[in-house]
Amino acid sequence: MRSRVTVAVVLALTWQPTIASPTAAEFIAQGVAYQLDTHDLIQAKHMYQAALSVSPDNVEALHLLGSVAYHEGHFHEAQEYLEQAISVSSSLDKSAMTHCNLAETLRKLHRPADGLHHGDMCFNATGGSEFSLLVLAWLYKDLDEPSKAVDVLRRLVAMNDQHLEAWDTLGTIYLDNDDLAAANDVFTHMIALDASDFRGYAGRGQVLHLQGHLDAAQADYDVALRINGQHDPTLQNVGILYQQLGHLDRAVAIYQQLLVRQPNNVALLNNLGAALLYTGRPDDARPYLEQSVRENPSNPQSFVNLKTYYADSGDLDMARQMLQRAYDVSHADVLRIDMATLLPQVFTSQAHLDTTRRNMHAAIDALLLLASSLHVENPEAFEIRPPFYLVYQGYNDLHLQTKLATLHSHSCPALHFTAPHIALGVGTLFEFDKTFRRLRIGFMSKFFVPNHAHGMLLRGVLAHLNRQLFHVTLVVVPDPQQQVDAGMAAAADAVKVLSMHLAHSQQEIAALELDVLVFADLMSEPMTYFAAFGRLAHVQAAFWGNPTTSGIPNVDYFISADAMESSPDPAVESHYSEQVVLLSGVGIWYDKPTVPAQLGHRRDHHLEDEWTIYMCPQSVYKLVPQFDRVLFEILRQDPQGHVVLLEARYPQWTRQLRTRLQQTINSTEMWNRVHFRPRVGGSDAFLKLLSVADVVLHPFPFGGSKTSAVGGSMHA
Repeated sequence: MRSRVTVAVVLALTWQPTIASPTAAEFIAQGVAYQLDTHDLIQAKHMYQAALSVSPDNVEALHLLGSVAYHEGHFHEAQEYLEQAISVSSSLDKSAMTHCNLAETLRKLHRPADGLHHGDMCFNATGGSEFSLLVLAWLYKDLDEPSKAVDVLRRLVAMNDQHLEAWDTLGTIYLDNDDLAAANDVFTHMIALDASDFRGYAGRGQVLHLQGHLDAAQADYDVALRINGQHDPTLQNVGILYQQLGHLDRAVAIYQQLLVRQPNNVALLNNLGAALLYTGRPDDARPYLEQSVRENPSNPQSFVNLKTYYADSGDLDMARQMLQRAYDVSHADVLRIDMATLLPQVFTSQAHLDTTRRNMHAAIDALLLLASSLHVENPEAFEIRPPFYLVYQGYNDLHLQTKLATLHSHSCPALHFTAPHIALGVGTLFEFDKTFRRLRIGFMSKFFVPNHAHGMLLRGVLAHLNRQLFHVTLVVVPDPQQQVDAGMAAAADAVKVLSMHLAHSQQEIAALELDVLVFADLMSEPMTYFAAFGRLAHVQAAFWGNPTTSGIPNVDYFISADAMESSPDPAVESHYSEQVVLLSGVGIWYDKPTVPAQLGHRRDHHLEDEWTIYMCPQSVYKLVPQFDRVLFEILRQDPQGHVVLLEARYPQWTRQLRTRLQQTINSTEMWNRVHFRPRVGGSDAFLKLLSVADVVLHPFPFGGSKTSAVGGSMHA
C-alpha cells in the first residue's frame, strides 16, 4: 500500500561551457533549448551528438547526453556518458555536477553504495549545494539509512524552506518508517507552501489512509488527482482505498487501467487478483496472482492470495504450500496461526476428520506456548479467516475456540479497541427507563442480502422489535456482489455499510454508540470475527447464525433457543464461553415462502417419475463421513430409492465428496442411484427443485435452517 514513486528527477544541467569550437557550442545551446523548452529529448540528443562529432571530448556534450539517457530510462547508457565526461574533465570543479548525476544514475541502477562516492565528491566540490544534498538523501534512503537521509534533508530545507522535492522526500521517508505524525506534519507544510502541488495532498492522503481515516484520505486523494489526474501512485492508492471501502468494481477498473501502463507492477497484479477473488471471479484472479509471484517471489501478499484461491477451491496441499512460501519470505506470525487453522471443506474419511481436529488442537497449543513472542499488527492484512468449517464437524468446540481467541488476543493488541462511549456507561436499567432515549441495537453481518438464510433468520425479529424501546441499525459488512436486501433494510431504522478496513470499521461502529451489538453470524467473515474482540457496545452477543461459541471474552451472550440445544440447563453452558440465552422454539421468525404456481418437473433434472427421490439439498461441507452410511442404508433398503445431492460451489469439492461416497456406496448398482445436480439460484428455482423430491433429508450432526424449513413447508 505504501508504494510511492519519486517525482521525475530533473538532473542538473547547469554547466560552465568548456573551450569549444563555436559550432559545438551552438549545437549544445540548441540541444538545451530542445531539452528544456520543448522537452524534445530526441532532437536534443541529435544536437549533443552533433556537438561530439565536432568535439569528441566535449565534457558538456557528454554530460548532457547522459542527462537525456537518464530521462529516457536508459540508465546504463547514462552511466557510460557520465563516466566518460568525468574521465575527460580537466578538474573536479568542472565535473562536480556530473558526479551528482552519476550518483543518481547509479542509484537508479540499484547501486546506491557505488553512487555514494560520487555523491560525496559532488557535495564537497559544490560546497554542499542543494542538489548534492538531495542526491545524498536519495542515496541514504535507498541504502536503508533513514536517519542519515533525514539529517541531510533537514539541512537542505533549513537552507531553502521552499524546496518541495526535499519536503516530499522527507515525508516519504517518514511514511516508510511508520512515523505517521512526522509525515503528516511534512505534507501539511507542503500544502501550506504550495497548494497547487499535488504531492502534499497525495502524501497526506497516504498518512490518513494508513491511520484508517479513509474518508479524509479520499478527500486528499481527490484533490491530488484534480491537480494531476495521471499520477499513477495516487491512482493506485485510490484503488486500494476503494477496495477497502468495498467498492470492488471501482478498484478493479483502476487496477486494470494502471496495468496497461505498468504491466509488471507487482502491487497492481496482486491487488487486482485479490479484488477479483473477493468478487467471486477466482479463475480470473489466478493469472494475475501467479504473474505477481513471478515478478517478485519475495512478495508474501500474492502467496497469501493464492492460498485463498487454492483453499477455496479445495486444494489444501497447494494452499499450505502457498502459506509456507508466504511465511518463508515474511516470517509473519499471523501466517503461523493461519496454517494452524486451515480446514478442508470435505473430509476423506472419519479418521481424516478426527486427525485434522487433533492436529489443530496441537498446532494452537504449540503457538500458545509462544504467544508472548508472537506479534500480529493487523490480522486482515493477510486475509486470515475464522475457522468457519469447524462447527460442521459436530463436536464441542469450546476449548478450541477459546484457545484460538486467546492466541489472537495475545498476539494482536489492535483487536482490543474500545469505543469511547463505553466509558460513559448507561447506568442501571431503572435509571435508563426514566430517560426518553431508545436502546440502540445493531445487528452485524455480511449476509443481509436477498435470499440468504442468515438475514432471513432475523428479518422478522428486526421488524417486530418494539420501536418505542429499540432503535435498530443494520451493521453491514459489504458484499461486492449483492446489495442489502430491501426487506432487511425496511425492517431496520438505519443501515450502516462498513468499510473493509478493520481499524476504520471499528471507528465506524463506535460512532453508532450502540448499547447492544448482535453478531448474526460471527464465524462467517473475518471482519465480523475480529470486530468481536473489541468492545464496541455495552452488551455484545452472538446469534446462532453460526451455532458455535466464539471463545471471545468480549462476547457476553450467546443467543440460542430451547429447541436448538440437546442438553438441558446447566449442561448447555459447557459448550459456550458466553452466557447462553435460550429463546423459545427456534428463536427466529421465518416468513413462509411463496410456493410457485408451477412446480418443478423431474424431467427437468433428468430424474424418472417412478423413482423414490431422497433429496439432501445441503452444502457439501455439511455432509460428514458418518452421514455416508445413512445414504448407503437408504439405497440398500429401498431398491427404487435414488439419492439426489447438489453439486458444490467449486468442482473440486464435488469430486472429493464423490470419491469418499464411493468408498461407502461401493456397489455399482447402488452408485448408479446417486445423482449430483447443479445448484440453483433464487427462491423460486430452489422451491421447484425441492418439489420433485419424495423425501428431503436433514443431515447430521449439522443440519439446515432455511433449507429444512422450506422443505418442510413444501411438503406440509
